[in-house]
Amino acid sequence: MFSHIMIGARDLERMVAFYDAVLAPLGLMRVVDLNAVDEAGIIWRCRDRRWPQFALRRPINGLPATWGNGVQISFAAPSREGVDHTWATAIRSGALDEGAPGLRPRYADDFYAAYCRDPEGNKLCFVQGETTSLNLHPTMHLVKSKIVPTYPISTNACDFELGALPRDCALRSIFPASVVGTRRV
Repeated sequence: MFSHIMIGARDLERMVAFYDAVLAPLGLMRVVDLNAVDEAGIIWRCRDRRWPQFALRRPINGLPATWGNGVQISFAAPSREGVDHTWATAIRSGALDEGAPGLRPRYADDFYAAYCRDPEGNKLCFVQGETTSLNLHPTMHLVKSKIVPTYPISTNACDFELGALPRDCALRSIFPASVVGTRRV
């Protein structure tokens, strides 16, 4: 699991306006004021969560920001309607269409996604699936006379109580419903 993803921006104000509009339906909120940008850049994250984060900034080395060939940033949506809405918001906000919402069975039977490029060319995907491709298999533990499932979430970036994520947070939807509300014991 990642802690954050950062992309470079040439026109910070335009990119902030774009990502404010696009990430809000996914439950990601900007936590840095445009007038208070430091080396960490502009950050979006789930409410009341430090990690993971999506960030953008002007490159530190002073060279122009460019998009990466073969790079794609994928955001989990809470539903197929969430994919549709987020993609439509992106297109209305200046994104270039790279693939309308729909099933992509070559990836998985339930892989519903839409693709676009942000105003500076970074490729984005908005995705939702009924099941997860994370293959989270629970280990059952006896805790206080009850069988409790725990899941193989071991990195610092993922070591959190899933049930505490806000219902509208994009990160909730990447876990199967059986995981949400459980925690490590």
